[in-house]
Amino acid sequence: MPQALAPRWAAHKSRYGSIPAPFHVSSGSVGGLAQDPALIPVCWLTQPLTLRLDRPFNYAEVTQVDGSTARYTAPGATVIYPFFATLTTAVDADPANLAHWTVTYNSTPRMRSPSLTINLLHRTDDEKAFLLGIGRNRRIRLTGLPNEWPTGADTLVVRGIQHRATTYARTVTWETGALIGTLSAGGLFLTGTTGNYASTPDDAALDIVGDIDLRADVTMPDWTVVGGYQTLVHKWDEPANQSYGLALLDTGALRIIWTTGGSNATLLSMDSTAIVSYANGVRGSVRATLDVDNGAAGRTARFYTAPSVNGPWTQLGADVVAGGTTSIFNGTGVLEIGTYDNGLVVAGSTSMRVHAAQVRSSIDGTVVANPNFSAQLAGTTSFTDSAGRAWTVNGAAQITPSTLVSGPWFRWGTSYWSGIDTRPF
Repeated sequence: MPQALAPRWAAHKSRYGSIPAPFHVSSGSVGGLAQDPALIPVCWLTQPLTLRLDRPFNYAEVTQVDGSTARYTAPGATVIYPFFATLTTAVDADPANLAHWTVTYNSTPRMRSPSLTINLLHRTDDEKAFLLGIGRNRRIRLTGLPNEWPTGADTLVVRGIQHRATTYARTVTWETGALIGTLSAGGLFLTGTTGNYASTPDDAALDIVGDIDLRADVTMPDWTVVGGYQTLVHKWDEPANQSYGLALLDTGALRIIWTTGGSNATLLSMDSTAIVSYANGVRGSVRATLDVDNGAAGRTARFYTAPSVNGPWTQLGADVVAGGTTSIFNGTGVLEIGTYDNGLVVAGSTSMRVHAAQVRSSIDGTVVANPNFSAQLAGTTSFTDSAGRAWTVNGAAQITPSTLVSGPWFRWGTSYWSGIDTRPF
């Protein structure tokens, strides 16, 4: 049998052209997120591929043999798309049930996600191994699609797998679902209780005494009702080793905090003049910068929001300016995410998910800490970030994956890709 594969493969290449190595696969989940989609060239799929109308029915007329006729019309229907059927049944309610069911579930066309079939006899050994390694719930993305392909229908989720073997074919078929979206993004889940946090040891790069730039990408269950002071990024070891921090207040405002001498006696802070406007439960990035010498015998803080820790940033409120220049204490405390003073929290602090954080030396300056928690495998307890900082996940804190959901159908205009048309009800 292996000898027979060569001419079939040669014929396939001649018909469809030389196939590059377009497939992509990654092992495990990446960064707490679902795996990258497996890239599948559309020319690998069994031909022909056809589109057909998914005919709506907004009027049904069902007759029972030797019985009555039931009719049902969708509310508000103006143009009638009829369905007719005759039933041989002893149950008098069946015609009405079928008429109502048909209109209820068919008055608006629902597009079935396609069944994708690939003949493995046309694939190389590496390609076969790749295809057979794609399991349920794996995302796939079709490449090399024609221009008429429905917009947004290139990425699917494998919901079921079937294998068939005949004399001339060895096929794998994927029943697919539409990719609906991310229900929760992966990252560092913090309980809001003492001892549960991520940290990295003190390093010379973190000992910033001048201008500073602090950023955090988080999902908050409540962006305003917290315990008065929700720690985000802190290098703050009490009582006399306190350096700097970024926090969210119960008003929804941001605060940047620092000391000049390490203790509460030299503590200074500035708050944003506007509140963070993210809806509760929504992911967003926040940022605070401190210019310790604004050139006018004072200091200036600015606050921002953005979709990610890399921007683009929108200033939150006005500049906050105070008289007198300042500096930041060069402490030896650890840098913490979600807590301060080696795992402490303010009473009433809430749980949250931290996706990433950054500390920069100077405003928009060198990144000296860059933990990307969403770029770690779920369950990771230690890793080194791109700035060279070694991070540890402490206590009940944990890096969790994102959650994706797929649906039973897509809306593809007025047509769907033919295949096994199995209704989900």
